[in-house]
Formats: sequence, structure tokens, C-alpha cells
Amino acid sequence: MVHKPITKPGAHGTLYRYAIVYRDNDPACPEFTARLWAYNSEHVLEQFYDAPDGDGWRILRMARMTEAPIHHWIWHS
Repeated sequence: MVHKPITKPGAHGTLYRYAIVYRDNDPACPEFTARLWAYNSEHVLEQFYDAPDGDGWRILRMARMTEAPIHHWIWHS
């Protein structure tokens, strides 16, 4: 079964909803999740690191969100 990605129209094409799991470099730091709209995986990285508080965080994995439950998403390191 193929699950549709979560999308919306953007100024330059279709925007996709991404989930990013991140933390700082301290292994004791908890993991946080951000959800961003972006055109592709490179764009979501730019969005995350260009944010005012984007410095000092390390992305652990990210996935393009779909209408499927979270355990069906394809996560990328």
C-alpha cells in the first residue's frame, strides 16, 4: 500500500511536510522533533540550519511525512 505524502502548494512548486529528529552533541541530551515544510530534503536542511536557533544542533534522522502512521514513514539518517 502506497501512502500519499502530506503536501501543500508553495510559491515554487509542491511543498512536502518533513519530520526531523535532532539533539545537541551531548549524548545525555534528549531527542527533539521538528516538523517543517520544504520542497526537498536539501531544502529542509537549509530551513533547519538557517533558523535563528539552528546552530549547535545535530540532525539524527528525517522523514517525509505521509498520511500513514509514523511507524510506516521511511526515516533517513
